[in-house]
Amino acid sequence: MKAIKVSEFGAPEVLHLIECDTPVCGEQDVLVKVAAAAINPIDYKIREGSHLVCPMLTMPTGIGFDFSGEVIARGVAVTDLAVGDQVLGIAGFPTSPGTYQEQLVTPASACIKAPDGVALQELAGLPLAGLTAWQAVHRHGDIKAGQRVLIHAAAGGVGCFAVQLAKQTGAEVVVTASQPKHAMLQGLGADICLDYRAAPFYEEMDPVDVVIDLVGGQTGIDSLKVLKPDGILVTVPSATKDAVLAAAEAQQIEGRFFLMAYELDDLQQLLERVADQRLKIMVSGKLPLAEAALAHQQIESGRVIGKLLLLP
Repeated sequence: MKAIKVSEFGAPEVLHLIECDTPVCGEQDVLVKVAAAAINPIDYKIREGSHLVCPMLTMPTGIGFDFSGEVIARGVAVTDLAVGDQVLGIAGFPTSPGTYQEQLVTPASACIKAPDGVALQELAGLPLAGLTAWQAVHRHGDIKAGQRVLIHAAAGGVGCFAVQLAKQTGAEVVVTASQPKHAMLQGLGADICLDYRAAPFYEEMDPVDVVIDLVGGQTGIDSLKVLKPDGILVTVPSATKDAVLAAAEAQQIEGRFFLMAYELDDLQQLLERVADQRLKIMVSGKLPLAEAALAHQQIESGRVIGKLLLLP
């Protein structure tokens, strides 16, 4: 089969398409023919060597965690999935990436059946970004009806989900994004759209109860200026979490950081919303597996709306 592998950390050019053996199922595993693999920021951070999991990786390493596809074989102990089932999930998170490939093996317990009537490829865009958004909104932000929430990088993979989920709580949703993306975000439920390129966001808005910071760094620190005294800052980028949380503590504002937890119950909640069209998976593009380097370049540019998929 074909797979994308990385032998050394670096620029997108270190992503190589190679031929390798088809993986073999263990007793409790399934072999999945991959329909699509979604690209997430953690992927390029692993590729370039900047993510905190990089010292734990064995080279050469695969890349990618999100997938959707069809079960084509199963281990002898697997009873809840059958050959032919369409599934999605997260494989190898966080230290064994490898969904940028034609087939993958994963524990059956890490898969969830795809609902009828939803395009299988698009479902690859849901797990990691959707769970991150769900847990930011419901667990760590604890957003409630009547509150005001600010979401940074709202047009990205996590942001598009977070806007929809926050709006569904009954909160007023304020977002930052470049002006050409405002109409799309309003369609997802954003009440107020701020163009961060035109003026500092903290000069244009009233205080909020919760900030979901998907940018980090100075943006996260500046967000403290618009939080109410009893507000909550949820910061997601791990590389800048220490600086952002330290600034929050210095101002006696509650700052929270989390790593996405792969909870199938949470993913099921998201799937139900996708199936009944309450939640949209925003897919901006699909590229063949051989163009993984180009896909990474596009993701790193910051101009991709929603999710970008690789099709083996």
